[in-house]
Amino acid sequence: MTIQTIKQVALALFAEKGYEGTSLSEIAAGVGIKKPSIYAHFSSKDHLYISVFEDVFYRYISLLEDAYKQMGHLPPEQKLYTYLLTTCKHIARHKMELTLFKRTIFFRLLI
Repeated sequence: MTIQTIKQVALALFAEKGYEGTSLSEIAAGVGIKKPSIYAHFSSKDHLYISVFEDVFYRYISLLEDAYKQMGHLPPEQKLYTYLLTTCKHIARHKMELTLFKRTIFFRLLI
């Protein structure tokens, strides 16, 4: 299995159950591998979580950067509308990612 498959399963489980509610054993089972195989790619559950979060975060930042490049010299009101519309469309297509963001903001800030 690939790193991306591990991350996809981890994203789904972290979004559904949160960091604390997800075990590496569950992730491994979802991928169809044994738990020690995850350690070939990630040194810890924290490392896997951060890797998944960074993928989600940078995908969103890239989306906003692309929207910015396409705006040219639009008036500020249209730029704001474009950012909001782009964000809403992204959220609608990537609900697990939004859930991961919310869980991270509300539950992982106490680290």
